[in-house]
Amino acid sequence: MDEIIITPHVGIGPFLLGMSKPEVDQVFLDLVDWRLNDGIAASYIKMLYHSRT
Repeated sequence: MDEIIITPHVGIGPFLLGMSKPEVDQVFLDLVDWRLNDGIAASYIKMLYHSRT
């Protein structure tokens, strides 16, 4: 898995501020390596996103 870079006022990794739910869901589908092993990184990001929608 690549580093997850947090860019203030832009986003976290490939997840950009202002993305719609379908856009975020598509990023999760495209990032297979984020879901390998225990999937903790993706779980936290998904939890953060879905807590606001």
